[in-house]
Amino acid sequence: MKIRYSTKQLVLMAMFTAISIVLVWLIHFPLFPGAAFLLYDPGDITIIITALLFGPWNALGVTVIVALIQGLLISPADGLVGASMHILATGALVAVIGLIVHARRSSYHPRRTVPALVAGVLVMTVTMIGWNMLITPWYYHMPFDVVMTSFMPFIIPFNLIKGGANAVLAFALFYAARRVVRDPELFRA
Repeated sequence: MKIRYSTKQLVLMAMFTAISIVLVWLIHFPLFPGAAFLLYDPGDITIIITALLFGPWNALGVTVIVALIQGLLISPADGLVGASMHILATGALVAVIGLIVHARRSSYHPRRTVPALVAGVLVMTVTMIGWNMLITPWYYHMPFDVVMTSFMPFIIPFNLIKGGANAVLAFALFYAARRVVRDPELFRA
């Protein structure tokens, strides 16, 4: 199956990718002093909007590009591990959102979009519990029980706060720009 994109779709996805990279570069800060490696950034906002507009696969593509650029240029100290965790977290978030919204062929009504956003945040949170249990002990060279008692109490609230804040902001921006979203030319394949 060959997928065709309109020029407008390609430009919007490129623009959302660039905005996400700029947001990650300009705004990132730790939410919890005890887990300074957990940095909040609003870069997922435009990736969530990409999932709402163009579906899960396009949002996953944008996620990979943003995470790799972030890992190479913005926070090279975390490198491949940071980029991988970003892909896993944001990938889970936008895949669920995109699948739910596009499976229903939604008209982007808030009653349909809000459950998708909530499900995405919850899946991201659960996913990152598992990945942090696997990757964090290896990356920080700590025993598993130390990681569980030191870092795990921060993982759940961090992912709920980050995912929830970015989902709320994406929702607000998405519906504020609904005239662009409802443009039939945007969805021509």
